[in-house]
Amino acid sequence: MSFLSQLLEYYHLTANDLGKRKMPGSFASLENPFENRDFLRVVSRIEEAIANKEKTVIYGDYDVDGITATTILKRVLDEKGLNPGYFIPSRYKEGYGLNAERVREFASKGYKLIITVDNGVSCKESVALSNELGMEVIIIDHHELPEELPDCECLFHQTKSGFLPYNCSAASLCFFVSSYLRKKYDAYDAVLSGLAVFSDVMPLIGNNLVMAKIMLSKLQENKYPNLVRILGSDISYHSINFTLNPALNAPGRIAKDMLSTNHVVAFLLENRNSERMVRLADEIVKINEDRKNIIKAMTFS
Repeated sequence: MSFLSQLLEYYHLTANDLGKRKMPGSFASLENPFENRDFLRVVSRIEEAIANKEKTVIYGDYDVDGITATTILKRVLDEKGLNPGYFIPSRYKEGYGLNAERVREFASKGYKLIITVDNGVSCKESVALSNELGMEVIIIDHHELPEELPDCECLFHQTKSGFLPYNCSAASLCFFVSSYLRKKYDAYDAVLSGLAVFSDVMPLIGNNLVMAKIMLSKLQENKYPNLVRILGSDISYHSINFTLNPALNAPGRIAKDMLSTNHVVAFLLENRNSERMVRLADEIVKINEDRKNIIKAMTFS
């Protein structure tokens, strides 16, 4: 066996995989779920909500994947006139996943549809409560499947739905939902999806690898002011991994103010120059500096 063959075997790659790694990323290289039954059920239900102007809320997660997934869906649904609410829970006050208290609050505010992103497959009781209170739930999640799934007709998950044989981010699943609703791929959504590839340490194969390449090229090409405000002039995989993603993650890691994580979504939605964008960016950078100082104090205490 040649040395190259040994390397490919060690990294669980084929010669075809190696060739793909050398190619530039392009939307045409993505494997899409546009004929997948579960995917079509989800987008059809969302289109129904858009047509009927149903009061809808997106329920995300406090890490980069959950925040970017929320942003991607919020952007496209705003464009389609649905104008959904969105909520990112506090790690400290609510923890991970859709919870009963928040479900009851959504019902009291008249919401009819909850879309969970980067959570949901393990929220059997909360989904049951939503159904009981007259709210339907759509789940778009990539996490490990439990023994018993929630009672939910609209659930899109990369392996359960037979879309991909490997893990991918929730943001990438939402990227395909937004692309289907728009009937085109959106560069900024692709950048957000690509950030989640690294934040969630997805295997760099297939769609994950392509999305990472698209993310870097589109970010270098368009230099979105909000992201560059944190990145600075160095737009590289290194700065994305060690500057941008840690900053976006910081509010969810150390901020006990519930609004801080929701402000990260607001920041990502503000992808142009504005006073609000600068204020939100500076808030995120400040929280990240606090995180660094906490780690430093713990390390050298």
